[in-house]
Amino acid sequence: MQTETPPLNRIGPIQLAAGVKPWHVGVFMVVMTITSCLIGFVTVVQPYLLTEVLHVPVSQQGRVTGFLNTAQYGAVALFVVIAGSLADTIGRKPMLIMAIIGLIVTLTTLPFASSIMALYALRFLMGASTTGHIAGTTTMMVDLPANATRGKFLTLMLVVQAVVQSALVGWLLPHTPAFLVAHGVDRITALRCSLWILAGIGVVGLTIAVLFLREPPRQVGPEARSFGLKSLIRTSREVLAHSRVDPVFGLIILTAFVIRSDFFVTQSFMSVWVMGASRLEGIASPQALKTVGLCSMSWTMASAGSPLVLGFIADRVSRVGMLLGSLVVAALAFSSTLLVHDVRGPLILVIFFGIGVAEMAQTISSSAALGERAPASLRGSTIGFFTLMGTISVVVISYLSGILFDRLGFVAPFLFLAALNLLFVAVAVVLLRAKFGSAAVQST
Repeated sequence: MQTETPPLNRIGPIQLAAGVKPWHVGVFMVVMTITSCLIGFVTVVQPYLLTEVLHVPVSQQGRVTGFLNTAQYGAVALFVVIAGSLADTIGRKPMLIMAIIGLIVTLTTLPFASSIMALYALRFLMGASTTGHIAGTTTMMVDLPANATRGKFLTLMLVVQAVVQSALVGWLLPHTPAFLVAHGVDRITALRCSLWILAGIGVVGLTIAVLFLREPPRQVGPEARSFGLKSLIRTSREVLAHSRVDPVFGLIILTAFVIRSDFFVTQSFMSVWVMGASRLEGIASPQALKTVGLCSMSWTMASAGSPLVLGFIADRVSRVGMLLGSLVVAALAFSSTLLVHDVRGPLILVIFFGIGVAEMAQTISSSAALGERAPASLRGSTIGFFTLMGTISVVVISYLSGILFDRLGFVAPFLFLAALNLLFVAVAVVLLRAKFGSAAVQST
């Protein structure tokens, strides 16, 4: 006797995976957004911390930023594959809960860092915590929707995240120190209050995750309930084996070397550039942080507007072709930083908006392509591999970008990213042509 398959739930035009209800998505959206804000504000406020708490000269902040990124993303590189395998075994929810706890601890203790080494240790903890966010959040973004509307679902998630992050990380929190200083609070206490406000929001997110977040239905392998070294090696081999069977899948994973560096180097060196240039003009850190917030808001708001179009495109064109095209656009946007002569003028906001649009196209096309080509039982491990490849790149490129920042100027890291984007597009075209021929490259 055949049983009828129950109809799939929908959120407007978005079709959800079997067993997923709209309220499941709503709870996930809240938890995901709060966790993203916990991570995002640290890079915005970091130059303030370096200047006011640790008294690092502007001429050395590029290299210090590179080292801090190396500490954070080195931790990600060490733990992300394990986190991805854990997401496929013990579940997405426990990974997110562990991530939020680690991020709350980091935000609470960050303003008490008394040395660069202490800051390195806290950024390492933040990186380890971030792997839980990556493994839990990114895989659930793939698990929750049906494949046919995955692009639209990613768009919805990214729009909501961008709007909230723009308001909180781009406006409210960066303006808090200046407001408090204007009312008689010293600069270091004002910094602490900003971080603790966000930590309190993190506690709210943690409570919601523990009480209401639900695991999405997903396909699992026969060993999915027993995690260990054997399981880790097995899932890693399966991901590598699938990349040999599907060369396009392997190419998508390789794009992580550029995509993740684009995002995280922009996130880190945007704030150091704006704060450093402002300080050289004699502008106090609380006021300079407001400008950093505006740049961050412009960059993030690109994530709120552009996905409405990009998600629609991702469901109708070759996602690999869209990915390669976004790398070219990103290279042009990064190169345009040469045109900025005043970090407090409107041009820098326009440029960071353009960079945000290009990076959002990268995110949507790569996530949709991975979700389309990765086996459902290996999605967590695939995301882990994708993140590992990108994290290795972030560690190296952040270090080099810090050196370029201090030696060649504030926009040197962005020009470096432009060159890397164009280089990868050239390599991808050569590889696709060698594997499939010129006709396949044109169709891609």
